Amino acid sequence: MIILSLKTYKESTGEAAIKLLSCVKKVSEETGVKIVPAVQPTDIYRIKKELGIEVWAQHMDSIEPGKNMGWLSPYALKEAGATGVVINHSEHKIPDDQVKKTLDKAKEYGLANVVIGFNPEMIIKFDSW
Repeated sequence: MIILSLKTYKESTGEAAIKLLSCVKKVSEETGVKIVPAVQPTDIYRIKKELGIEVWAQHMDSIEPGKNMGWLSPYALKEAGATGVVINHSEHKIPDDQVKKTLDKAKEYGLANVVIGFNPEMIIKFDSW
């Protein structure tokens, strides 16, 4: 599986994301290689609806629905159509204790995940969870 991070570039946001991922979908179908985009939360629903492909979130917070303005709940991501999440990317690092809480929430909500560690010790620790 290839996880394709669309970051926050203009060229991979909104309608541009649809155009780009239409090509990615075609390549995936032609080659049999699973390519899953990790996209901004604002694009998840649209991509899922228009292209019908698996979509992951670039980040989520370990919260429950409620009084959490500005946070990304696993519930909302799942409702939007996300099937997975990237946790602890180098451009959005979180403390180790938050990695564990976020991983637990992702599992609780049935979201596939990739947890990123930046050295062998981190990888061993995260893998034990």
